Amino acid sequence: MATENYQARALYAVGHFDKLKAMWTASPDDAELYFLHARAVVSQGHAQLATSHPATAPLELLTARGAPSSEFAALRVVADFLAAGGSKNPDALNAANEAIQALIADPVRGANPRVRVVVGEYLLATNQLDAVVATVGLLAKEHNVDAASILLQTFLEIDRVDLAELLAADVGRWAEDAIQAQVLEARAGMAAGNKVQDALWAWEELVQTYAASPFLLCMMGTCHLLQNNLVEAARLLNEAIAMDPAYADAHVNLVVAAAAAGKADLNQVSALWASFPSHPFTENLALKAGAFDRAAAKFS
Repeated sequence: MATENYQARALYAVGHFDKLKAMWTASPDDAELYFLHARAVVSQGHAQLATSHPATAPLELLTARGAPSSEFAALRVVADFLAAGGSKNPDALNAANEAIQALIADPVRGANPRVRVVVGEYLLATNQLDAVVATVGLLAKEHNVDAASILLQTFLEIDRVDLAELLAADVGRWAEDAIQAQVLEARAGMAAGNKVQDALWAWEELVQTYAASPFLLCMMGTCHLLQNNLVEAARLLNEAIAMDPAYADAHVNLVVAAAAAGKADLNQVSALWASFPSHPFTENLALKAGAFDRAAAKFS
């Protein structure tokens, strides 16, 4: 089972959630497969909250036979939060935060690395970045690659690319899961800007090994976008969208690629705004549009 679970962890890292689900369906009593699949479902639930028609994580998944009680408790809190509408519902956010704090404060559940991973992913998704570091920072130092992944994404969110690069290099020295380490190194390299080609080679290698996923195609397209290879960027991003029409980051980067190519399309931007109103990119556009309207109103 160790080899099979290595494969499952790799599938999670490269975004092949359907293949991961198939593995769990074939072995529903495997606790690690359950945990990985449940994290994938929750991750998709967070992503769907950015769309105009968010779906909810299927709560029935969390009654899976063999699910460890501590992980179940943490996952159930996040699933309930998603089902209630996520951060757009202040009551749901407050309730989830209170439940999460109680879990972390529990001397048994709070010491469970998987609980801290679930909590860390929730805190990252809800932009509670200081709490992320407090929750998974020590766990990452103890060579937990999932915690390291969450911490690296947090560093990128706060524009500490230097810390992300150091962390990725450190993970590469100790991680048993080479694929997860490769993903972290590629993400840090893209953010640094001076290792984009190395990152692209890494994504291409992962596609050759595991086949294309929306995540991998989007990462490759983003690399080409950073290198100003705009035609290839658009091709790969369109492939990602064809594979998963709800993959918001691919839509966002496709709009950016069109603008960089001098082919900005207001209809495309409007469609992005309508389809993904809660994505950080479109929320930022809304803020800037509102500021412009307020400034223009002074002269009307």
